[in-house]
Amino acid sequence: PRPMSQRNAMNSLLKKTLAIGLLAIALVMVNDLASRLPVQIDLTRERFFTLSEETHRMLGEMDTPVQVELYFSASRKGLPIGLKVFAQRVEQLLLQYARHSDGMVQVKIIDPVPGSREEEEARRLGLTSRPLGPDERLYFGLAVFHGGNRRTIPLIDYRRERLMEYDFSRLIYAVQTHRLPKLAVATSLEIFGKRGMPLDQQKVEDGTAEWQFLKDLRLAYALEEVHPTNET
Repeated sequence: PRPMSQRNAMNSLLKKTLAIGLLAIALVMVNDLASRLPVQIDLTRERFFTLSEETHRMLGEMDTPVQVELYFSASRKGLPIGLKVFAQRVEQLLLQYARHSDGMVQVKIIDPVPGSREEEEARRLGLTSRPLGPDERLYFGLAVFHGGNRRTIPLIDYRRERLMEYDFSRLIYAVQTHRLPKLAVATSLEIFGKRGMPLDQQKVEDGTAEWQFLKDLRLAYALEEVHPTNET
């Protein structure tokens, strides 16, 4: 017979192993149950995942489905951990729209792998990519479709995290308006982007791209530039 101390040690190890195994099984069961429940609890301090009354009202008034596609290069190497966490928060917020829309908002998460059909689609939609390395590009944009109409956020800005619900709700509302009122902007400044420069070569960094406030206006208006040199 083994010494009493050795048997006690083996029994203790066996109990710990059994307890860890049972805990792992319990966590899996709880996670599975939570994923099936229609109700979730928002424990974030800023109530990030709690949709406002206005958004709930908008979702309740929808009568035709809207498709939402989030393009995020989740499989790219060298992604900062902070960006991964932010992308997860964006994804979870979009899923709240799907959960509370009674099927009117359909969300799809897409990883545009280099050379894939998804990357080609991201380019066609005009989503912005950023370099991560010599052969790595990062996509983090949103496209919303309703019939033949679409609206996009070419690059989701982490600095607008507290305005994410506002941006998403406005995008979903705007895409359902197929005939936008025309708004003429009279200016001698190059606020529509560098004149004569192709759109794919314009950049925010060097000031050649369209100004942000015009991008915001495009969600609600069909913009037309009126330059002082125009005859009409």
